Amino acid sequence: MLIGEVSKQTGLSKDTIRYYEKSGLLKRDQKARRGNYYKEYSELDLKILFFIQLTKEYGFTLNEIKEFLSEMEQKKNDAFNKVDLKVSKKINEVEKKINELLRIKERLVALQKNL
Repeated sequence: MLIGEVSKQTGLSKDTIRYYEKSGLLKRDQKARRGNYYKEYSELDLKILFFIQLTKEYGFTLNEIKEFLSEMEQKKNDAFNKVDLKVSKKINEVEKKINELLRIKERLVALQKNL
């Protein structure tokens, strides 16, 4: 499929897709071109783009996502363990932020009551 179709299916702009390619997040075979030199995207490319979107929504940085993809691509035995550790770390960071926000909320409620 061409980049326009990939863009429609993922909701990502063509520029974003191209950026992911240039940054190495979406590694593509340079031979994956049509006779007219248009880039051809595979179902795997589409799945990777959805994975990038999902992990970004969960708060992972592009560098962290690149590491995930690299480890999975290399089929390291401990790749999923590393991903699991990183997800656990992200969960702890989110919980910490939630607790901080709850403390701020408590202070604001106390302030509001004293006004």
